[in-house]
Amino acid sequence: MGEADMRRGSRRAALAAALAALAATSSVGAQSPDELWELRAGAWDRSVAAEQAGRVLEADQILERGWGAQSDSYEVSVRRAWLNLKLERYEQAAELYRHAIPLPGAGPEATQGLASSLAAKGDQHLADGNTEAAISAWKTAVQTDPSRSATRDAIHAAEDRRPLRPEAWLGYAFRKSGGPAWGGWAVFAQLPVLATRSLSFRGAIRHVRIGRMLPGTSTGAGRGRGSSGAEETESQTELFLGAGYEKKWFGAEVLGGTILPSYEDTGWIAASRLRAGYTWGANVTAAGVHRQFGWGGQVLPTAFVWPAPWLGLAAGPRITADPKGTAVSGFAGVTLRGKSLSAIVSGHVGTERYPVYIEAPSILTLAEDARWGGTATVMFGLSDTLQLGVQGQFERIRWEETDGAYGTVSVGLQYLPRM
Repeated sequence: MGEADMRRGSRRAALAAALAALAATSSVGAQSPDELWELRAGAWDRSVAAEQAGRVLEADQILERGWGAQSDSYEVSVRRAWLNLKLERYEQAAELYRHAIPLPGAGPEATQGLASSLAAKGDQHLADGNTEAAISAWKTAVQTDPSRSATRDAIHAAEDRRPLRPEAWLGYAFRKSGGPAWGGWAVFAQLPVLATRSLSFRGAIRHVRIGRMLPGTSTGAGRGRGSSGAEETESQTELFLGAGYEKKWFGAEVLGGTILPSYEDTGWIAASRLRAGYTWGANVTAAGVHRQFGWGGQVLPTAFVWPAPWLGLAAGPRITADPKGTAVSGFAGVTLRGKSLSAIVSGHVGTERYPVYIEAPSILTLAEDARWGGTATVMFGLSDTLQLGVQGQFERIRWEETDGAYGTVSVGLQYLPRM
């Protein structure tokens, strides 16, 4: 007996067992076993023949007429679910898979098929422009079958593509480089707007204000002698406008802005980013910064890879050239993505001068040279539309020929409005 004959024999045995159960428990029990076999097994064989001939709808209808809308046979229920999946009747397919899962003899294909139906329904919602419904269906699919990495990618891509994604951050900033320490506050806000599925625009503002108390000066003599101090402050505001174009395998962005410090003339910034690749590839960020000493250029080429849907890695050198000289640093970053928590940790070793970060546009404005340091950002999902962020940054710096440190601690909210 060949393998195909053995499979047919096993299938007929399973159908015969299902028929025996039906004969004992249903209204068709009055029929003889031969009549039941002809009704049920004949329907199965005719359904297979219809599917092979390309008549998928007819194949499903034959089984429904022969076995009923809710069959107690696992094999029949799964087959009908599969036929409805091929017909792109995803709700009917999901209902049939759910019916099959608790039946005797159920296997993993029922659960996997249910996840496929839900994921396909999500794809259909996305094609109809209902991104929220698509995300909901995809999340249910992943909960049903956690191995669906492609569906996880679709969720992250859709959530990144919401039409509006406003966010605002408030933090404490400090700088220590000889003498009294500087301390103050910083705010950052940006509003990305998705014009189409690929084209986006955004505006951003960042303001930092720090101060320190100057040493006291003498105001008298004898018992009436005292001291008074004055506060010295510095501030800087940065304004940015940008546009981006993103596809699965390619992305590009341009950004322009102005730098308004209280301690020197207005500065300017122009930056661009190119991406090639999806689960692996390369990013190149190039920027020009104009400060009181003139124009300086930066380039940061990085290679990236996503070895798992929840893990991203990137690394590359940042090269800076300006009237003060040339500097090179090594950059590395790690991204972690979870269901309701994500984290980005990045750092560098080597000198950077006014480095540009185009993803959240800002520049390290309160230090001339950053020798080494890093940033960690963690985002917590409070709901489907609101995320809470916590960020910390620390840099070892060189400021006015003195070594020191610079850092910020910030909290922020990101709003993801429904479509």
